[in-house]
Amino acid sequence: MPQVHDRRQISDEERRRFLKALGVVGATTVAGDFTLDQIRGEVALTGGSELAAIGEAIRSDLSGSVDASLLASEMAGITASIGRLPELGAAGLPAEQGTAYQELTEPAWNVHEHLVEIGFFASAEEHMPPFIADHIEASARQLVGTGTLSAALAEGGFASEEIATLATTVVNNGEHLAKWKPTAFYAQEGVEEFDPADIAPLHQRATEGALLWIDGLDHWLWQNQVLLTEEMLSNGIWDVKAMLGGYQLVSQAAHDMAEGTISDEELSAMITAGSAVAIISQEHLAFDVARPTDEARAPRGGA
Repeated sequence: MPQVHDRRQISDEERRRFLKALGVVGATTVAGDFTLDQIRGEVALTGGSELAAIGEAIRSDLSGSVDASLLASEMAGITASIGRLPELGAAGLPAEQGTAYQELTEPAWNVHEHLVEIGFFASAEEHMPPFIADHIEASARQLVGTGTLSAALAEGGFASEEIATLATTVVNNGEHLAKWKPTAFYAQEGVEEFDPADIAPLHQRATEGALLWIDGLDHWLWQNQVLLTEEMLSNGIWDVKAMLGGYQLVSQAAHDMAEGTISDEELSAMITAGSAVAIISQEHLAFDVARPTDEARAPRGGA
């Protein structure tokens, strides 16, 4: 049977690159599993003033417009959806088309509609830089160094090792994230018949795209089950969990901003982190499940 890389495993080299980006050197081991809490005290916080200015501007734009009660209720729903994933994974590939994966995203869509309506994503795109390495690394240092990332994802149902894997994957994919551009980029590039109204803000595209990928799995898994293996489904389940986790981070940022319980630095960093997780995970899902290579797909006759 074809061997498929487990997305939850990271190599020693990937750990080294991640720790270097966080400014962690010396004593911290890079062999085997590690958690963000183990390295938290060694993370060098940099770029805080830039993150603070961004967060302050977003907070000013959205003052009084976020429905914290709605977000709190739907965030509990997202956590519940994450909790259902082991059951979906254990059920294996569906024998008939259902709605199980679409049901997972219902709470996140409710949050999404509210955030779009109040201009949350438009404000984020206006004030935040594109996905460039310095901003991604500064955001990661902020969230890891303060423990904010671990706390938010642990509350959402992620184990410590899974949180470390997500953070490592995002930080190490900075060049790939940079391919996702803000709306203004397309105008500057002179795209013919360009209308900014036709393109959603960057962070909206990231998070909405993740939800659409999950919604499409009910049909795709049923229609293409002959191509897929249980290992590929396992990776896909992890990708879905990561996408929901990314949306949880964005929701948490908006909720805590409304409640006044998040700093400007953390607000900016959390929006960046959640959107980046959504981007990387949906692209992983496309590779893991939607576009399997000949080497990875199930042999003729099924898995």
